[in-house]
Amino acid sequence: MMFQKIVFLCLFFSLGSSFVYASYSNLVNDLVNEHGIDVSYPDSRQLDVFVTAKDITFSLIDSVLVGVENTRVVYKDLSIKAHQLRFSVLDNTLRFLDSVFVTKDDFVLTCMNAIALFPSDIFVDGNVQFIYRDYQAMSERARYDLNTNLIALQGNAVFLNKDDYLKGDYITFDLDNESVVSGGRAKIKVSTKQLQE
Repeated sequence: MMFQKIVFLCLFFSLGSSFVYASYSNLVNDLVNEHGIDVSYPDSRQLDVFVTAKDITFSLIDSVLVGVENTRVVYKDLSIKAHQLRFSVLDNTLRFLDSVFVTKDDFVLTCMNAIALFPSDIFVDGNVQFIYRDYQAMSERARYDLNTNLIALQGNAVFLNKDDYLKGDYITFDLDNESVVSGGRAKIKVSTKQLQE
């Protein structure tokens, strides 16, 4: 008898009326015009993080927001694009999957995956490539500290600047001072061309 009630309840909900809205404005128009519910748009000047995607779904069971295709998150002057993003309400983390592209001011960081913990850190991994002015770097993974403006490259890290070359297990680059610190085993090639000028 209990099974019959569950089947009936599921059948009722599946055959009952449901609406899928093509846009936020369609939803707002329906709420105002059909149901008499006033809806106001939030003042975007007071928001910290903006999220856009071609398709966004929210799983109530997992408490996860998933965005697919052309996802973009903007936090202050930082922008992160990826094929997919997952925001967990439970631990307040943003995960970016597949072809991640991070930009801020003059720097570009590309990788396969990233985790953003706003307002402090972004962790990236998988074919990490970093470009800032005349500097280029590659590594297996990296951490970008938003507060100190340091990027720490780990795992077969390589750092290039014109004719200069640094390879190490761990390389930290200070974007504000344009200084480099290497840790672990390191190999350095410094050009004397700049000293002669």
